[in-house]
Amino acid sequence: MKKYIIFLFAFALSITVSNAQKNDGIAEKTSVKVDQKVKRNTLAIEQTDVTYPLILEREDRYKVNQDRILAQPEITKVIMVDKDQDLLYDRMIKLNYEKPKHTSLEFVLTENGLTITSEDAEVKVKQIRKSTSNVPVDIIQDEGSYIVSFTDGHNAEIQVENYWMSK
Repeated sequence: MKKYIIFLFAFALSITVSNAQKNDGIAEKTSVKVDQKVKRNTLAIEQTDVTYPLILEREDRYKVNQDRILAQPEITKVIMVDKDQDLLYDRMIKLNYEKPKHTSLEFVLTENGLTITSEDAEVKVKQIRKSTSNVPVDIIQDEGSYIVSFTDGHNAEIQVENYWMSK
């Protein structure tokens, strides 16, 4: 019985040590924010998931105090609009993008589609174009990948998923 207990302890210790050494250098912290706005009998719910990737330098892999590489947060935003207070939402869209370093983006889901503006007064959205066809659009009306160009020369890529509007 004593050998069995020693064997189990050694086995558990070896698994713990082997798993402790697996450091791929990437960790994440996620924060979730939900906003509800009611305007003229229209309910708009905006859920924002912000993931902060924490990347560690490979040279510091086994050190206690590791240097961190700062990366831009990755944002997943779901916007749902209900005009008639029934069980189903009238419009819904899901967006994925990396937060631009120079500005924050403002999204408004209208009856015609999704509009994108910049929250910074000095930086404006210059052009939105679909990345596959490189054709400029004024408003986003379907799923896909879009490139947003700003007046300061920077660009941001936005992935549009689950674009749905009731007829």
